[in-house]
Amino acid sequence: MCRNSPVANQNKDIMYFSAKSIAGFKLNSLDGELGGVKDLFFDDQDWSVRFLVARTGLWLTSRQVLISPRSDLKLRPGENQMHVHLTRPAVLDSPALRSDLPVSLQFPGEPNLCSARKVRGYEVRAGDGTVGFLDDYILDDSTWRIRYLIVDLRHRIPGRKVLISPQWIERMNRDENVLFLDLTPEAVDHSPEYCEKALLNGELETGPHTPYDRAACRARERGDSREHYLEAVEDWDNEGGGVPTVCVEDAAENFPEFNRVETFAAGSWTPSA
Repeated sequence: MCRNSPVANQNKDIMYFSAKSIAGFKLNSLDGELGGVKDLFFDDQDWSVRFLVARTGLWLTSRQVLISPRSDLKLRPGENQMHVHLTRPAVLDSPALRSDLPVSLQFPGEPNLCSARKVRGYEVRAGDGTVGFLDDYILDDSTWRIRYLIVDLRHRIPGRKVLISPQWIERMNRDENVLFLDLTPEAVDHSPEYCEKALLNGELETGPHTPYDRAACRARERGDSREHYLEAVEDWDNEGGGVPTVCVEDAAENFPEFNRVETFAAGSWTPSA
């Protein structure tokens, strides 16, 4: 059964959405409609969205341009629209994209840049075999970072889609279209199930979809100190991830020297001994 709240919305100003859901959104500038959203380009190291790919103009005269999500983008899901705080000339002067060339050839200096549309459908492997296929991505409109992968387990558990944090990706093979997870197949099977209403208000759960859980597991396996574990968590926080309460609770549970934990506020947190 689909869980009601596998995705956190601890800040009510943050909106979570899937990449598929904004494909085709109308793109509006400060002075009128421009076209539509076609794709997202992300960095496969930190999983941040670098560019939105927008199709501008009419069908026969259209061109694809790249827009940075730092251009004060505002989503309006109820209207299937996205607003960018730029003028039409500024958008039309944005770097153009050639549809006949792969991303790697158009951005030779950025080997980690990926098309979300192209990577969708990649085979997902865990352990010695295939566990599913990449169905979609969950992002937030605050950091424009991919928070979760939606993995379709149709060959193992028909009808089930689960949430996995990209932090569990060990490597990506673009030649074979495969994502390799640092998880067992059983751990993937028991990951939180995804459903659309989970993108509304919810609470972050523990499990392999939690960005910090990989750092916690590996720290415990190595017998690392509390300090090393917290350093790993803080590194992610400094990259804009924010630290969920579950991470702090995990520290308290797995490192006995913690006897009291203060929950975070305003994007920061303070564990106390």
